[in-house]
Amino acid sequence: MSKGQVQVSENWKGCFLFPLLIGDARDLKVRMSNETKKRREVRNLNEDNITQAVLAKHANAENARLRQVMTSLVQHLHAFARDVRLTEEEWLAAINFLTAVGHITDDKRQEFILLSDTLGLSMLVTAMNNRKSNGCTEATVFGPF
Repeated sequence: MSKGQVQVSENWKGCFLFPLLIGDARDLKVRMSNETKKRREVRNLNEDNITQAVLAKHANAENARLRQVMTSLVQHLHAFARDVRLTEEEWLAAINFLTAVGHITDDKRQEFILLSDTLGLSMLVTAMNNRKSNGCTEATVFGPF
């Protein structure tokens, strides 16, 4: 290593702080690997391209059903956020709510199922997967009793 050079771990070379770690960014000439270039592209995300970028991450999922579910979830979730113009404060409130639900869930109390019930999702999934024949009563979700 010549005078003035600093040895930096390869792990730090993709980091946005890398130029600060080795000195003046104007003189920085780093050979970037393909992975580092991909990370740089991710930094240019905006509301117009984020959905496609996330979908691309799931595109190679080996499990076709997981890929289908995650693709649809991302598309609908992003469309919802755009539709209601979700604010950062509302997003944080939702994250805090889900975190609280998680904290009070344990091996005897499954609060996410109750949340699913409140949103009507439990009954929808049951109804879709247990369609009734003529003369039969509807399928129902068993309660906590």
